[in-house]
Amino acid sequence: MRLLYHYIISSLIFGWLSLSCNCYADAPLRVAVSILPQKYFVEKIGGERVDVVAMIPAGASPVTFEPKASKLKLLKGCKIYFSIGVPFEKAWINKFLKISRDMEIVRTYEGIERRIRGRSDPHIWLSPPLVFQQARNILRALIDKDPLSTSFYIKNYREFIEEIGNLDSQLLEIFKGVGKRNHFVVYHPSWTYFAKAYNLEQIPIEKEGKEPSLSQLRHIFELLRRLNIDTIFYQIQFPSRSVNILAKELGCRAIPLNPLAYGWKEELLRSAKLIRAALR
Repeated sequence: MRLLYHYIISSLIFGWLSLSCNCYADAPLRVAVSILPQKYFVEKIGGERVDVVAMIPAGASPVTFEPKASKLKLLKGCKIYFSIGVPFEKAWINKFLKISRDMEIVRTYEGIERRIRGRSDPHIWLSPPLVFQQARNILRALIDKDPLSTSFYIKNYREFIEEIGNLDSQLLEIFKGVGKRNHFVVYHPSWTYFAKAYNLEQIPIEKEGKEPSLSQLRHIFELLRRLNIDTIFYQIQFPSRSVNILAKELGCRAIPLNPLAYGWKEELLRSAKLIRAALR
């Protein structure tokens, strides 16, 4: 049903554009993104008509990463910067605009409520239902900058939302029948939107970027024991040493997840299966 709804809405919005000519500009449209999942999204829709620069490489954190001069040079000639709201952008986007003055900032989170429990949370790419909206925002921006390729973009976009819908269905099936045993523990609270989409309850150890206090750790220990949880998930972009020490103290195992992988679909499925196996 989620796929059908988004397909109908998208067809109403963009259907008339498919009458445009299917001729292309001379060179691919050069664009930039912050994280690798965005690169995956843009390339799915843009195909060979886009040249995508990802500012944050594999393994780096969107909280602490600082691009080198060689990376900044890649922004020259970019026509769009697809923003997603990670902390990295707040510190760097104004500097990026000085390098590429004609570059337009497109907020792919436009139309998405990003506030959960009173604070802004950027991890919208981990919820397939929210990626539908991100895909529409990307499509609009590409058509605006490269109208000659409209039909090409729309064709790819429709294939991509079908892919998103199929992934969503697979994830719904994985978590089918979970019921009240739906709690999973994460060190960094990246999976809030994912949990909301699949009726899960994320229990974060780190809150607002701060290490847990002794009283908080005692509370977490009691919670883990009461819920019979023996697994802590952590993000591979953050140091694992403290997580492994904590897991040992709590009598848990620590399992890494990669919410910033380029292979968005495959990694989300892998993560879902690991989380499902940990539910008790």
